[in-house]
This record gives sequence, structure tokens and C-alpha cells, in this order.
Amino acid sequence: MPPSDVERAARGRFVLVALDTHGTPRGVPPLQTIQSS
Repeated sequence: MPPSDVERAARGRFVLVALDTHGTPRGVPPLQTIQSS
């Protein structure tokens, strides 16, 4: 993958972790569900 895609994926993971850590918003599945799907 180009570096830009890697950076984008990393940012996406950080966002998901932040959402899961601070309380998952309604309608968004938990981080574990996202990873396993």
C-alpha cells in the first residue's frame, strides 16, 4: 500500500480506539466487532 493509505488506515484505527475508549456512540458497533468482521 502507498504510505498515504497506511497513514489513513492508522488514523482510522486511532479514531475507532478513541470512540471505543470514550464510549461508543449509538449505532456504532464496538471496536472488537469491527475488528472481527
